[in-house]
Amino acid sequence: MLKVMFFSFAYVTDKGKELINKINMITIEKHFFILNYISLYDFISNYFN
Repeated sequence: MLKVMFFSFAYVTDKGKELINKINMITIEKHFFILNYISLYDFISNYFN
């Protein structure tokens, strides 16, 4: 849910695009890695529960 909101904010609004351009790419990659890891963990947890 958080990732969806982040993508919506980043790609729908111009201010979101400006914010993304100001942020360091390495920081963005770290955040995406963490979000993807959390999403994968949630998926596995829901699948086995």
